[in-house]
Amino acid sequence: MKEKPKQSLENQLQMARPRRSEVKRVPLTPEEKAFLGEIMDKAVAAEKAGKLAEALGYYTDYKNELNKIKEEKEQIEKIKNTRQKFIEWLSSIFIEDTNIESWTDANVDFSKYPKIIVDSPIKIEHKKNCTEMPENLEIDGEFSLKGTSLGDLPNNLHVRGNLNLLDTDIVVLPDDIRVDCKVISNASKTKLRESVLKAINEGRVKGLEEQ
Repeated sequence: MKEKPKQSLENQLQMARPRRSEVKRVPLTPEEKAFLGEIMDKAVAAEKAGKLAEALGYYTDYKNELNKIKEEKEQIEKIKNTRQKFIEWLSSIFIEDTNIESWTDANVDFSKYPKIIVDSPIKIEHKKNCTEMPENLEIDGEFSLKGTSLGDLPNNLHVRGNLNLLDTDIVVLPDDIRVDCKVISNASKTKLRESVLKAINEGRVKGLEEQ
């Protein structure tokens, strides 16, 4: 009966020991290697001393810390890719503007991935090459798409000012949109009016202004 706990611990140790292939998949800095190496040394020493429960704890700590480092690096890579795609999107619209990258770095926060937080109003007016836009945008101020060729708004859009949809082909709002002020639209767009009124009734949009 006394052998069962030991056998169980040995099985757990077998599962807990990090595989070399798992470690190789994560590019580590010298500091990270040293940090993980200290944990591994303690795990090996405890196992050699027959302190299996202690060794199991260290191996588990090692795996947890390795996974944390891996997730942080993946998050950084996703943020870099999101930033690059955002710059490419704006650059494709404002072709003549050479300051897109510096403007983005000064006004856009990507650290809350997947959310893209723009600390500035955005006016993309009468740009017929604006036919799509990124998801998960949060804009601190007015967002004007007046006169663009955009047909659909992206998912998870949050506008903290007015959302100007004058002279666009947009006829319905996404179910997850939030507009803290008014949606501005053409008075002739009856289908869009119905969609906005529904959003107002559900508390997702503050008001409607028709022109």
